[in-house]
Amino acid sequence: MDLQKGFITVATGNWYCYLAQNLAMSYRLFGNCDLPFYAITDKKGEKKLKKYFDGVIVVDQPHYNFLDKIDVYKNSPFEETIFMDADMNIVKDISFLFDKFEENGSEVSCYGGLTEITEEHQPNHFGKAAVEYFHLTHYIRFGGGIYYYKKSEKADAVIRSIYEDLIPNYDKYDLLHISAYFGNDIRSMADEPLMGLAMMIYGMKPLNSVEHLMRYYRYNMMETLQWDMDKQDCSFFWWEETVHPYIVHYATYNTWTWKYNLLNTKLKNRYRKTPALFGLFRILGAWLKWAFSKRQLKAFFKWFFTHFTPSYWKAKLKGGNKRGDTVD
Repeated sequence: MDLQKGFITVATGNWYCYLAQNLAMSYRLFGNCDLPFYAITDKKGEKKLKKYFDGVIVVDQPHYNFLDKIDVYKNSPFEETIFMDADMNIVKDISFLFDKFEENGSEVSCYGGLTEITEEHQPNHFGKAAVEYFHLTHYIRFGGGIYYYKKSEKADAVIRSIYEDLIPNYDKYDLLHISAYFGNDIRSMADEPLMGLAMMIYGMKPLNSVEHLMRYYRYNMMETLQWDMDKQDCSFFWWEETVHPYIVHYATYNTWTWKYNLLNTKLKNRYRKTPALFGLFRILGAWLKWAFSKRQLKAFFKWFFTHFTPSYWKAKLKGGNKRGDTVD
């Protein structure tokens, strides 16, 4: 197999293996690309992924966080790599993607836009400390769902700077912490601040010549999402317009919804050419699995025990109309 160019995703843990399977199936059906697609995973994920990917790279000690996406550079067997988040679906032809990144001319890149730093436009991944220290005049607006790596001395320097400078000085440069999840330790370090700043320091450019290549998660995305697999078209309302992207980036929290699981069960039926009747059983089974999952049961009981309380019913009987109303 030619290892000059290829796609890679990272899937560590059961849920991300499930997402990666969906990504791989959508690539086979709609990507219109014959380049190899590999997965990077832990020891438990190898069996789950080997049927769906051209190759599986097992990492003995993954980070189990966003830093695994930066490690793709050293773990990839390809000279040129396009990394894709596992929580994606490819909905139409992406065979042109390597050509676009090569034309862009940067050995490390992403999909996004370059914006001048002004009072109105401030970087969202790092603060003033980094701007002043590195004398930045622009920043890259992007979501870290897609990265492009081309092995070279300059790319080596970009990645090395992340590990040797940016990670040890994460707080010094006022980089964004995902503190809502992990607090201020290495697990809270996001890939976007590290990659975005390293790219700016070394003059790497984002790819912005493909309109709506990837559109990523909004909290209300699933409400308007429509995916017509026959027409190879997907649409949803994004900010103030309806978009038709090549790639949909759900974000993990949207993959917990029934709609995501329904769409990807239909995807699996198509991928495996499942007869209609068996396809309905698969959809029913997917719904039962989703409805009785630990996450959904936990959400249900949380809802139940916050609504059905003595004060709630007391308020109802006395004509209260809000949850938690109390009566003197």
